[in-house]
Amino acid sequence: MTLDPHSESTAPENLTSDLTSEKHRQKMQRRKEVQDQRMATMTAEKGLIIVNTGNGKGKTTAALGMVLRSLGHGYKVAIVQFIKGAWEPAEKAAFAPWGDQIQFHALGEGFTWETQDRDRDILKAIAPGKWHCHLFAIPNFDWCCSTKSTLPSSWAI
Repeated sequence: MTLDPHSESTAPENLTSDLTSEKHRQKMQRRKEVQDQRMATMTAEKGLIIVNTGNGKGKTTAALGMVLRSLGHGYKVAIVQFIKGAWEPAEKAAFAPWGDQIQFHALGEGFTWETQDRDRDILKAIAPGKWHCHLFAIPNFDWCCSTKSTLPSSWAI
């Protein structure tokens, strides 16, 4: 069965419930009142740090998805990639249409398993770390994103 997301047709049987339309409306009205009360108390702007960790793929993708949403909301964004300075990352080209709304910094010399020089890798990771801290301090950005930053952090630098 193909559903048209723009159709006003009834929901498939497995998506219906015993809740009448009126009871649903009342439930959603109560939910809206609670949500409106919560939002009314949230007057102070504060920072938020989100760290994506774990083995495998998806951490940078998640972060760049948040960058895309931020750009869509008109925020000014800075990205620092700690490892990918040895080449121009495709992500940088993909974000180019946003122009001055985004700054993209790919720093470092590449993956550490390629360089195989721990002391040099540490030195090359310090500069992006300092640059990233500098970006956090600049009030011009609404959001700063760093990718591949956990490896330098694990070196306790």
